[in-house]
Amino acid sequence: MKTKFLFFLIVIISNFISCKKEEINNHIINKGTPIEFRQNNRHEKGKLELINNSTEKFEKLKNYFNTSKDFKKTDREINIHPNYILINKNLKIFITIDLIYVEYYNSEGENIKLFKKITPKEFLYFNFLNQNNEWIYDLGKVYGKGKFEDATYSFCGLMLREENYQYKIGKWKFWNLKRELIAEGEFTIDSSLVKGQGGCDYYLKTSKIKKENWKFYNSNQETVDPNFEDIFILENANQ
Repeated sequence: MKTKFLFFLIVIISNFISCKKEEINNHIINKGTPIEFRQNNRHEKGKLELINNSTEKFEKLKNYFNTSKDFKKTDREINIHPNYILINKNLKIFITIDLIYVEYYNSEGENIKLFKKITPKEFLYFNFLNQNNEWIYDLGKVYGKGKFEDATYSFCGLMLREENYQYKIGKWKFWNLKRELIAEGEFTIDSSLVKGQGGCDYYLKTSKIKKENWKFYNSNQETVDPNFEDIFILENANQ
């Protein structure tokens, strides 16, 4: 009888530990490094806010992303032009007016990709991100060598106008501020649809990093696996 009881006790404890482990794995947002928040438009370019885990904004994000049951898994990265960007080394969240894309590493080191479609009303929920911002300025973290391509898009404001921009093409090398080589590779060019900025939607050419086409290095010049911040910085580095 004691042996049976001990067996069932072990099973219950194992199931409890397994459930707790699964629960941790399924958390999109965990307490840890601050989350960088950016509004992805030309007026707020170069500004970001660090959302620490002691803030109300962090709690709202955690409650939303850790309790939503509507996310679906995907095996590919979804290329969208986000209105809002939330990012740290282990987490990337892109939010548009009709879609949310999430990519993160769970406690087992697995790269999880999720998405969900949202309504304009649900998008408005994230208005709290724009309140009481304590902006800091991203003044540039890398040097780069490579070529830019010139392009234009039509912006619908009060009047239709052509806007100029550049995107990176071909092979590039990047160094940190200590002049240490941190990455080299070739950009893949894609297009992303911009929604909710101006009176009409438009496409932008984007420079994307596919990890199989790149090498990243640490301070000892050993190859390393890049995190989300590493890739984000290089994809968005401009003149």
